Amino acid sequence: MASVFQRLLQIQFAFQEELLRKNNVVGVAIGYKESGGVRTTQPAVIVLVEQKKPTAGLNEEDKIPAQINGIPTDVFESGPIYALSTINPRGRFRPIIPGGVSIGHYKVTAGTFGTVVFDRKTNEKFILSNNHVLANSNEALVGDAILQPAATDGGQNPADVVARLERFIALNYIEGAVDPPGPCPPPPPPPPRRGGPPHPNPSGKNHQFLWHKP
Repeated sequence: MASVFQRLLQIQFAFQEELLRKNNVVGVAIGYKESGGVRTTQPAVIVLVEQKKPTAGLNEEDKIPAQINGIPTDVFESGPIYALSTINPRGRFRPIIPGGVSIGHYKVTAGTFGTVVFDRKTNEKFILSNNHVLANSNEALVGDAILQPAATDGGQNPADVVARLERFIALNYIEGAVDPPGPCPPPPPPPPRRGGPPHPNPSGKNHQFLWHKP
């Protein structure tokens, strides 16, 4: 299956710019073809459009071919794809704190608010982030103050305390280690950028390596 998707990637990179020039096309991905709203096991080049339209009403140059180099295509109605409005990641947020903004243990410089999780037993809400952000690289104590924004971004203790450290998984330092203690192959190089930048999957479908119009 890996070789199939490698071929799909090659086809995507070769034809995505041509596909993105078509009216109504907003993205190109690879994944599995759908039939009647149900995902099949057929690998396909996924062409995302703002709105599905009858083929008869399209100009010839805007029609999506049924196949590209022998690989089926699948037209998926995603709606428009656009960047969300930006926020200042170093700002102060109350009462709702979005993910991706400044947060940190009161003794660290700054880190990133990951997300909100729930305790399985008590259903309490907790802030999730890295050890070095909330637990000061194992140096923190349970009950320590967590600031939003973090100290280096202007957070003050106690004025900007939004939480107290409840628990953390300790970092495991390996003395003298240079490489990880086990096989850890390097990731493959990123594919070349063409068209718009890679975009998170907007549909929740099994689409990979989605490019969209800039």
